[in-house]
Amino acid sequence: MRSINLANFTAKEQDQLRRNLIEIPRGDYKQLKFSLPAEIISRLENIYITFKNSPYDEEYIFQKTLTNNDITYNGEVYLFSINPNDTSRLDMEKEYIYDIELNGENLKHTTLGILRVTSEVTLNEEE
Repeated sequence: MRSINLANFTAKEQDQLRRNLIEIPRGDYKQLKFSLPAEIISRLENIYITFKNSPYDEEYIFQKTLTNNDITYNGEVYLFSINPNDTSRLDMEKEYIYDIELNGENLKHTTLGILRVTSEVTLNEEE
C-alpha cells in the first residue's frame, strides 16, 4: 500500500486524516453522507470535496461541489457519491488525500481525509 506521507502534517491534521478515511475498491460506487450544524447550514454557499495525489498538487483528480449538484442535501444530511469513473483509472493499493471545504457568509472551514483505493479482482475491457 502506498500511503500518504503524514510527516508533513501536524499531529491534529494526522488525527483528522486517519479519522476521515474513505476506502473503496477501484472502479466501484460508494455513497457517503455527512451532517452539519444548523448555524453552518444557514451561512453555507458552497461545499467543495477535492481529491488529489498530494496536497501540494495544483490539479485535482476529481472534485464534487454543492453548486454543481454533485453534493445534495435531503433536509437532514449532505450526500455525495464516488462513481466508478472517479476511481477507475487510479492506482490500486494507494492512498490519496481529500478535503471538504465549506464556504459561505463569514465561513471558511476545511476538513482533511484519506481516500484509500483498494484492489479490484474483476477487470473489464474498459479498465
